[in-house]
Amino acid sequence: MCFSRLGQNDKALAYYEISEKYSRESNDSIGLGYTLDYAGTLLSEMGKTDRAEKMLLEALEIRKMLKDTFGYAINLNNVVEFYARNGNPELGISYLEQSFDISYIIGFQDLAQHTAGLLSDLYQKQNRIDLALDLKNREMALKDSLYNVNRALIQEEMDVRYESELRERELVEQELKITKRNNQLYISFALLALALITFFGIYRRQRLKQELMSKEMILKEQQAQQEMQEKIQSERLRLSRDLHDSLGAELTLISSTADSEAYVRQDESKKGYEQIGEISRNASNILRDTIWAIRKDTLDVEEFVGKLMQFIHRRQGALSIDFVNDISEEIQLTPSQSLNLFRVCQECIHNTIKHAKAQVMKIEMRTNKGQIEIDLTDDGVGMGTKYSDGYGLNNMRERIAEIGGTIVFESEPGHGTRVSVTVPREI
Repeated sequence: MCFSRLGQNDKALAYYEISEKYSRESNDSIGLGYTLDYAGTLLSEMGKTDRAEKMLLEALEIRKMLKDTFGYAINLNNVVEFYARNGNPELGISYLEQSFDISYIIGFQDLAQHTAGLLSDLYQKQNRIDLALDLKNREMALKDSLYNVNRALIQEEMDVRYESELRERELVEQELKITKRNNQLYISFALLALALITFFGIYRRQRLKQELMSKEMILKEQQAQQEMQEKIQSERLRLSRDLHDSLGAELTLISSTADSEAYVRQDESKKGYEQIGEISRNASNILRDTIWAIRKDTLDVEEFVGKLMQFIHRRQGALSIDFVNDISEEIQLTPSQSLNLFRVCQECIHNTIKHAKAQVMKIEMRTNKGQIEIDLTDDGVGMGTKYSDGYGLNNMRERIAEIGGTIVFESEPGHGTRVSVTVPREI
């Protein structure tokens, strides 16, 4: 990527080809997806459209296989840009439709709005007026405010009440005139009745005014909260997108470059390059975990369990891990809860593999009296006193305290270790 930015496209392409070869040999699907995407884009700029199209479509299939919906939606747009750059924007319509559906479902609002506008323009050029109009309406719907709709309903209700009150006053005045003409004896009663009705009308108007003001204030507060949530969510998506596209890409480039250097070197520096590649891949995994946690307001506990199972699966070779999830109800976790619980479980598994000399580890997850409980138990050598106040354990304590929970470490030399985590659930 660095050589490409410097205009050295041939050299950049050579490194991409080395990275592609290494990724295929090591079955690194994530790295291969990035490499094919970057290489395909570069080939398209160099005018080598056949290879470019093949690489971009293969990268798209890899992202789809990895179920990386966020990256898949962006990859779809890269394919669309390829067809548009080569004068065939109509070929990208199906990809653009997929990108819109995915981005709309996952709450990627700016991308959904962008793709809706592009689709509407393409449909209009094809004279598919109904579809163009529908997409234009959906684009505008993303900008609509709930506050305007509710305010219109309240205004309509206020007009109906006001007209009803006016009709009521007209009837009272007519009855007063009839009563005054027919019998002077009822004048005093009629005046009193008019005074009472007038007072009641004023009272009703004042009360209605207060109710309307109260409702308007509530709506303004709701609108402000909604706008704040949308801004927060938009910022989360922007931040996660920036991390994914910039830092994630740079880490992948570092990993690919280090792997390439390690592949071609046979001297003492080979091991150093291999370590750099491994460290950058670990950093990339940590970055993806962070993006996974911050991109939503809340995360279902099933998503957390799925993410933890993926991590456990990657560590099964070093340790036999038995995971039991006894949570059957729907529970929502905040991003802070999800990320801190995931990091604590990661740290426990890493410590067990590195220090405990354990054969088996059991992880149990359940709910109890409004709390979420996670127990991690191993059959290793246990923790000595030198580990009781280590940085890793203190870091776990701080993470759990940050989300209002508690963590307890139980260990005896030769009898394994048990870590019990309890946090309040959020529904």
